Amino acid sequence: MMFLAAMLVKRSFEDLYLLENSIHARERCRSCRFDRCLMMGMNPEALVLPKTLDFEKFRMKIDKRKRTLQDQNQTILSKIRPTFEQSVYNKEIDSLVYLEFKLKRLRESSYNPTLEQGLCDDSVRKRHWLTIDLILVIEAAKTLPAFGMLDEDDKVVLLEYIGLANAILLECFYSVEKGSSTIVMPNGLVPIQMPKPGSSELNHLRSEAFCRCIEPLQRVGLDLVEYVLLKAVIYSYSCIPGLSRRGEKILIKEKEKYALVLLRYLQTKLGDTQGAKKYAEVIALMETFFYFGQRHQQLTIVMNSIVYPFKPPLPPFLEKILYK
Repeated sequence: MMFLAAMLVKRSFEDLYLLENSIHARERCRSCRFDRCLMMGMNPEALVLPKTLDFEKFRMKIDKRKRTLQDQNQTILSKIRPTFEQSVYNKEIDSLVYLEFKLKRLRESSYNPTLEQGLCDDSVRKRHWLTIDLILVIEAAKTLPAFGMLDEDDKVVLLEYIGLANAILLECFYSVEKGSSTIVMPNGLVPIQMPKPGSSELNHLRSEAFCRCIEPLQRVGLDLVEYVLLKAVIYSYSCIPGLSRRGEKILIKEKEKYALVLLRYLQTKLGDTQGAKKYAEVIALMETFFYFGQRHQQLTIVMNSIVYPFKPPLPPFLEKILYK
C-alpha cells in the first residue's frame, strides 16, 4: 500500500521492474504491486482513505491508471468480490447472535417454565423440552422488529405456523453442535433412547422426529450466523393461510432483508459461486424443518393418546401449535 500512500501525497516512484528488468525487482516494485491490485479488480470505494481527500480526484487517477494498463494490453477483472456492508449487515447479525446467546443461556439454566404451568410433576422436576423450546421461540419472536408491527391476529397465525419449525431447528442445531446424530437436550436427555411401547409406525415417527431431522444440518453444516439468519427467515415466513394482506407485506419485506444478509454473508465468506450455492442449501432447510415440525406434531398427538392419555393439558396457545 506504499504506492497508494505515495499517490495520496503526490509522490512518484520509478518503475524498478523497467530499471532492473528482473522478476525479483517486480516483486519489490510498489508500482507493480499496485498495478496488480488494479488488474485483480480492486475496488477503490472499499479503501480506507483520509477524510480530507478529494475522492473524485483520487478515483480519476485510478481510472487513468486502469486505462493505461488496458492500453498496455493488461487484463483487468471486471467482477469484484462482493464487499460486506458492515454498518448494515453486521448490525442485523449482531442483534440476532446476541438474542441467540441469551436464549441459549436461558435454555441451559435451571429455569423450568413447565413447572409453573403445571405441565410436569414438581416432585421429580422433569422438563417437557418441546414445550420449553416452543416458549423460547415465542419469546424470541417478540423481540424482532417486524413482529411488533403485526396485528394481534397475525402474530397468533404466524407463531402457530412457524413455532414448531423453529423449535425443532433449535434442538437440532445444538445437538449437531455437540456432535450427536440424534436430538440431545441440554440436560443430556436423548428422547430416542427412552423406551416407548408402540407399533412400527410409531417407531418410524420417533426416528424421523429425533434422528432424521439432524441429517440435513449435518449435510449443510451451518455456523452460528447462518443458523440465526435461517431462523430469522423462518420467523418472516409469509405464505401462511389466514395471514392478513398487511401482515404478508410486512413479513415479505422482512424475509427479503434477512435473506439478503444471509446471501451477502455467505458470498463474503465463500465467494460468489460457492456462497450462492450454500445460500440455496440453507434456504431449502426452511421447508425441511416445516416438514419435521409436522412429524413432531404427529408424534406428539400419537404419544399423548397412547402413552400419556392422562397428561395435564397444555396452555391453550401451545395446544394449538402442537395439536392443530
